[in-house]
Amino acid sequence: MNIMTILKDSSLIKTDSLPAFSSLKVDEIEPVVKQAIENNKALIEQKLTELGTYTWDNFVVILDEADDHLSKLWSPVSHMNAVVSNDELRAAHDACIGLFSEYGTFVGQHKGLYEAYLSVANSPEFPQLKGEQQKVIENALRDFTLAGIALDETKKQRYGEIKQQLS
Repeated sequence: MNIMTILKDSSLIKTDSLPAFSSLKVDEIEPVVKQAIENNKALIEQKLTELGTYTWDNFVVILDEADDHLSKLWSPVSHMNAVVSNDELRAAHDACIGLFSEYGTFVGQHKGLYEAYLSVANSPEFPQLKGEQQKVIENALRDFTLAGIALDETKKQRYGEIKQQLS
């Protein structure tokens, strides 16, 4: 089946309402998750390229919404795997774990992304943001540190390998 047909017709991509558990098709899971992750990566690169100044509204909110969509897409799969798992569902679920691990490493060690969040934190806008908005940015910067953003390239690569093995 063509990936665009899967994406257009998949119950997984409809994340604006309650999950349609009965419509979940196991053969759609991996291609839809893979495409959603690729879309998020492309969005990150697009925003880093097109924006000169990063703000809460033109950057943080947009990336947060993309990650929220990915989370809502994955949540029904994870839930179904926990409550009605079978060999086919477990295989599809497990195939995606490595994709999420790689995506987490990509985001956590993306120097341009880190610098963009840092620029928002250091901007004149930051003190005017609500406390919870500031916390989102502070937590993102903390997560970059925990993901090894400050490591040299060899250690970053090793970190990614270890994270992939653990997943």
